[in-house]
Amino acid sequence: MPEDYKAFISTYGTGAVDGFLWVLNPFSENQHLNLIGQASRRLEAQRQFAKDTGVKAPHALHPDADGIFLWAVTDNGDVLYWSCRGAPSDWLIVVCDSRSSRWREFRASTAEFLTSLITREIVVDIFPDDFPSASPEFVVA
Repeated sequence: MPEDYKAFISTYGTGAVDGFLWVLNPFSENQHLNLIGQASRRLEAQRQFAKDTGVKAPHALHPDADGIFLWAVTDNGDVLYWSCRGAPSDWLIVVCDSRSSRWREFRASTAEFLTSLITREIVVDIFPDDFPSASPEFVVA
């Protein structure tokens, strides 16, 4: 895991950015917010989607070499991954919409991405226009 993600989890724990973007935690006892359990389920769902539709993800899936690995989800069902290529500090952020039809990549660390998201330096066109709010908060779960 990237060091800044580990620091984020250590500082803030499990919760949601502005009540919408849920940063998953490998230590959460809540199955819906547990990083390991959700990663396994979501990656398997992505594999099944490819089998059912013939539409493959534009990235390899973990545990394949350089595969993407889930770290956050949204209330809309969008999924945020790390592209696990190279050192964890170099991993890209990959966002996939809930229908697996739109994929976006961001060259930022986890903390940089979250900070830039709430300051609107990064806008993810997959997310609703009203996210984040004018006064974003981290809601602890």
